[in-house]
Amino acid sequence: MEQPIQRSKSSRRSFIKISALTFFGSLVACISTVIETSEVPPTQPPASTIQPTDILPTATSDMSVAILPTVCPYDVECDQASLSGVKRNPETSILTGERNLNPNPTHIITSMCLRDGGCVEVCPVECIVPGRPQNQWPRYYIDPENCIDCGACIPECPFNAIYPEEEVPSRYLAKGGEYINRVGICGHYEGINHFGDKVVLNTVCRLKPEQEVDLTLDIQDNFDFFQRGPGYSALDL
Repeated sequence: MEQPIQRSKSSRRSFIKISALTFFGSLVACISTVIETSEVPPTQPPASTIQPTDILPTATSDMSVAILPTVCPYDVECDQASLSGVKRNPETSILTGERNLNPNPTHIITSMCLRDGGCVEVCPVECIVPGRPQNQWPRYYIDPENCIDCGACIPECPFNAIYPEEEVPSRYLAKGGEYINRVGICGHYEGINHFGDKVVLNTVCRLKPEQEVDLTLDIQDNFDFFQRGPGYSALDL
């Protein structure tokens, strides 16, 4: 009677041992599967940090629209390409187009404007408007329909940027250090305006002594702001 009992106990021990090994084997296999499926995927290249609002329109060789980041360097010197001017399309207000003749006398704020704003305070008919969005309309603009040609704004501008339309120079000779503020230029500028507020521009370059620039290129841009651009609605932007 004793021998069968011993075989029975031995069988039970073997069964328990086999079951334990099977259990731990299955557990190890499950853990391996979990580790494999939870591996971190290969690192992807970081996406561009440039946002849609951080772009500027500029001209390309075929006069189509390209973009530049507004991470622009300080103290960029003007070259001939930046002084060629960006003309706006009569239908889209973006690049190209021809100069329209203005039947009424008016004054023009040229691209030497760095948005001081003092001219707004002295205008008796309130026809000077700050350009907005600023990366598309970087200067101040005079409404040719309402301008009474009084000239009160001229001495108020610290940058000598304002001229009667017929006197805008086609060959302005720089003293050196003046800035040109035009769409398509990627240069950074910071200053303080007439009201003590900070001015930040990313559309400027600095003129070198005796460098020539055609400021008449800015005349059509002034008309376009009111005829095809935001005009007085820019005051609400």
